[in-house]
Amino acid sequence: MKKTRVLALLLALCLALSLAPTAAFAASEPKAASGWMLERLTSYRYDNVYSVYNDVMVVERDGQWGYLDETGKEVIPCQYEDAWDFDDNGLAIVEQGGKYGYIDKTGEQVIPCRYDNADGFAENGLALVLADGKYGYIDAAGTEVIPPKYDYALPFYGGLAAVREGDQYGYIDQTGNEAIPFQYDVAYDFTESGLALVKVDGKWGYIDKTGETVIPCQYDDAFYFAQGLAAVEMDGKYGFIDPSGQLTIPCQYDAVGHFQDDGLALVEQGGKYGYIDKTGAQVIPCRYDDADYFSDDGLAVVARDGKYGYIDATGAEVIPCRYDDAYAFDEGGLAQVELDGKWGLIDKTGEERIPIQYPGVMPLADGLVAIQAAGQLEPKYAVFSLYPEPMPEAAPGWTLTQLTDYLYDGGLEFSEGLMMVTRNRKRGFIDATGTEVIEAQYDGAGAFVNGLAMV
Repeated sequence: MKKTRVLALLLALCLALSLAPTAAFAASEPKAASGWMLERLTSYRYDNVYSVYNDVMVVERDGQWGYLDETGKEVIPCQYEDAWDFDDNGLAIVEQGGKYGYIDKTGEQVIPCRYDNADGFAENGLALVLADGKYGYIDAAGTEVIPPKYDYALPFYGGLAAVREGDQYGYIDQTGNEAIPFQYDVAYDFTESGLALVKVDGKWGYIDKTGETVIPCQYDDAFYFAQGLAAVEMDGKYGFIDPSGQLTIPCQYDAVGHFQDDGLALVEQGGKYGYIDKTGAQVIPCRYDDADYFSDDGLAVVARDGKYGYIDATGAEVIPCRYDDAYAFDEGGLAQVELDGKWGLIDKTGEERIPIQYPGVMPLADGLVAIQAAGQLEPKYAVFSLYPEPMPEAAPGWTLTQLTDYLYDGGLEFSEGLMMVTRNRKRGFIDATGTEVIEAQYDGAGAFVNGLAMV
């Protein structure tokens, strides 16, 4: 039963901004660059604001929560002790008087605040609720389809829900009928594999939706299936089973990760890391001191003898382990690397596109990078553009063009063509040319979402 707010901004005073490239705004308002208009949608009266979701935003004033529309109009007054986003059904969970209920976008309590806790509506249209220490399920009209009577319960998934009576778990269908008897110490949701993890007498196994034990409860630990295999533990070692229960990869590893889309799983053996395929073959032997999953670009960061580099899925070190630290490549094909306390950017061939000579370097978006100035007591960043054209300051074949002075403390986040920046502990926004289109004047700010930002 957790909140689904999209973006929390920890602010003291909040203002909704709308930014559009029109005429310059009046000087009495917060400043925007020439050619842009900064339009105030609300007064400075909200203590907390969350980004727009399903056409409304959740706001807090004086400890009470309500809702604004995209124009800044308070469509539902701040009167609730807590409030959540509206879901795709047009309902939102709210708390009032220590109880939970559901409202629609007009503010009407479709389901009165009478529950001790409440969850969102599942795929079958039922929501899990708690009343007087018991769990049950309601529909969007507020009808208690399955009255609260269980000591614990999970939301419905795949047509069944795991519930507990006393010390035993079982499964019910969406009418409340017992589908699988109460006989498990622990039970989890059914997944796309059609199997659910259950525990009996301290051991884990798997059942199907008829309640048949497909894989006996014999493992010390077990996990969900991924790419057709599930990790299991026996006597302190990990291996993998298939959905029939066949131990396809023996329990011989100290730790394992799930199989990824590339068909490889990260494993640890004897304090070293490597990668196996679904047959159990060590495609890349366990020889690295540290390792990460392969990224979409087919490369993984690994460490050997205290140095980091990059390997491909065959195990070839395409960029040798020579860096003190390294990060995965971003969508622009650049990665941050460190050597002797200095940072730079490399491409996938290992060429330095920004020399390793700066206190800090951050790839941003759309060909922009932030570089930290040397010799500053507090970090200061300038924004640069990096393009594949000749220029001495960057590696041959690339151009590094400085767009701003070393003004910014950090807080660099790019969204909808504007980058949030922090200058002298105040936040504002610059565009892709480095122009500060909204002056750094706010104590806090969030990135633009659907043309709006919270400050």
